[in-house]
Amino acid sequence: MKVKQIIEIDYDELEGIVNKHYGISDKQDGEGYSFVATQECGNDCSFTFPVPSAKPLDKWEQKDIQQLRETGHAPWRNHVIIQDLVNNGVLAPGEYLVKVCW
Repeated sequence: MKVKQIIEIDYDELEGIVNKHYGISDKQDGEGYSFVATQECGNDCSFTFPVPSAKPLDKWEQKDIQQLRETGHAPWRNHVIIQDLVNNGVLAPGEYLVKVCW
């Protein structure tokens, strides 16, 4: 038998964690990290991101994280962002289910 733990998180909770950790402006002015824009998704959907352990980011992923810090955007890099948050101890390792519903 296998037991699988899934960590469920709402997209807006993840956005708050990312904005706080990376020092990105709050979304009050329409700025800041947006999971929906990064994933290019719509309403009522879910995405899974397996991040079983901390692992170093490659040089391209590190550049994407730097771009996120500078601009608040990292197109199609939600998995890298979650991996970096796990690497930095902000999130626990596991399989993340990000739910989008507004």
